[in-house]
Amino acid sequence: ALYQASIIGPDGKVYGHRTARGGTAIWTYDPATNAMSVLPALAPVDGETRPLVIGTDGKIYGAGSLKGRACAYQLDTATGQVTDYGLMGPSHAPNDCWGYSLGVDDRYVYVASGKIPWYCVAYDRQTKKDEVLLTLNDARGYLGVSQGRYGCTAMVRAGDGKVDYYWLHEGMAIPKKDANEKAPWPEPTPAVPWVKLPTPPEIATGMIIPKPDGKVTLWYRTPEAKAAAPKTVPDDAKPEDLGWKSVKYEVPTYAAPIHRVTALPDGRITGSGGSYLGCFLYDPKTNRCEHLGRFGLSHYCSAVAGGLVYMSGYPSSALYVFDPGKPWTIEVSAKPWLEPLKDSVPNSNPRRVSYLSHEGAGTHKMWTAAVGADGKVYFGGRWYRNGEGGGLGWWDPATQKAGGISDPFANYQISFITAAQKGRYIVISTLAVRDQATGRIAPPQGKLFVFDTKEGKIVRDCEPVKGALFAGAVAGGDGDIVLGLTYDPEVPDLKPWEIPWSILYGFNAATGQVVYRKRLPWAVGFLTNENFDHNDGFDFRTGPDGKVWTFTGGKMAMVNPEIRWGLAYTDARLVRIDPKDGRIEVAGKIERCGEMAFQGKDLYLSGGSKYYADGNEYLRRIAGVVK
Repeated sequence: ALYQASIIGPDGKVYGHRTARGGTAIWTYDPATNAMSVLPALAPVDGETRPLVIGTDGKIYGAGSLKGRACAYQLDTATGQVTDYGLMGPSHAPNDCWGYSLGVDDRYVYVASGKIPWYCVAYDRQTKKDEVLLTLNDARGYLGVSQGRYGCTAMVRAGDGKVDYYWLHEGMAIPKKDANEKAPWPEPTPAVPWVKLPTPPEIATGMIIPKPDGKVTLWYRTPEAKAAAPKTVPDDAKPEDLGWKSVKYEVPTYAAPIHRVTALPDGRITGSGGSYLGCFLYDPKTNRCEHLGRFGLSHYCSAVAGGLVYMSGYPSSALYVFDPGKPWTIEVSAKPWLEPLKDSVPNSNPRRVSYLSHEGAGTHKMWTAAVGADGKVYFGGRWYRNGEGGGLGWWDPATQKAGGISDPFANYQISFITAAQKGRYIVISTLAVRDQATGRIAPPQGKLFVFDTKEGKIVRDCEPVKGALFAGAVAGGDGDIVLGLTYDPEVPDLKPWEIPWSILYGFNAATGQVVYRKRLPWAVGFLTNENFDHNDGFDFRTGPDGKVWTFTGGKMAMVNPEIRWGLAYTDARLVRIDPKDGRIEVAGKIERCGEMAFQGKDLYLSGGSKYYADGNEYLRRIAGVVK
């Protein structure tokens, strides 16, 4: 995994991290015996990123974070002994800390500690003291440390794209004058054994994703076979002609939870399962469901425009466009063993068209989407790791260009967006948060922002419920009125989802005024935690009848005893609400809530909360419920 890395040690075994009770365990795999084991000593690191490298002395080094600071250790693979170097560098508190990358030379351990601010920390293993060599105070920037032959380097990239490179040598950061200049340290002759570790075989990574039947053909090529392969590849070349070999095997497959559902103009339903598990298509005419395949998106939101499905989520708010009228294909070459899997070329379907994070939004994850009257598809989400604020991004199908803004949302994390007045306005609902980059405290309540697609800017804002940190779920339609639902802030001693009352309000997007508020004697059906679980098992959506459909009358309850923090809205009622006056009509009681998609008079629901241990792998339908 990216955050809990593995590495081939100098003894030829594979070493890696995994979370364990009481800390981080170090596991090892011995290919000679095909056996795995866990070392007795725990790695004294924690955090989301726990990189591993082999230092110039042939020992393994790991990094991470603890108590808001970076930390590192050494593992002697010959003895299994772990040496703890403790905490190093300044504290990032009250911001979080990640030990993102590291490098080690004969005396110093260098750790990239981030993200707000970034520090390149040098730890002297002789004096046991540390020093900050480089600092980056740009929330959109990046600082990385790399392990090289007998020494280390650093890279600092500012938010404007400017990049500076450094040698890390003798506890100093020495600016590079030229990318190809000679390293300032001598390289021994002959090379030490651990520098020349066996080169692993090349693997056609785009072909190792199992099919629904679990069958996989793994293509691999050794460095020797690659060197001996012909340099000019004829069109009729077979993989065997180029030194490739294959291994066939099967893996067990299981039904995945259904989290996203979207209605298509042709009457079908598309959606997705858990992280990176890809999309499905369901056709009510044939009652046939097909898993289309996986792709590089952890999918959280969709919008349909011009018959195309626009999907975004994580990482870096990647944006994909999918044409459901064409075959699903992301293998762009007739020889997929020759090139990696790509999803950003013209004949890929779905095709990655942008990373909205890099186009002004700054967001890592997009939660919510809406289509504007200007034809653009809008997405709202939040920053991670280098901030908690929000960002608004968009894609223009006419110009095939992306854009976005984030400065207005430094203290406001975007959780819902919706279109009003037939898409003239994009109404943005936010959660008030602390601005990690400046230290500016969280405002006393969340806001609604109104983005005018005609003017191309935010034209007004409103604090709909005084004291409510979250402006709530919102849904709009053809008129000016947007319906909102949030928790009642008058009960400060409870968590928002524990409060047994909620506030329903109507907001006029054209004037910026709240036209009514109603106190409902039921809890809201969503959480406001880090991963904002309204995306799993809850929805607040305008139906084809112009009413807002949602769930109320229930309570938040633990649904899986093995996951004590796993809550879902239970014992709820499916309702439709008239946005003009807030009048609520009950459609019926429902066992499990879910994300919604309407086709005609039928309502389709996802499988429910991700915390359910079973049963959430079904696409559900309530036939004829729309009047």
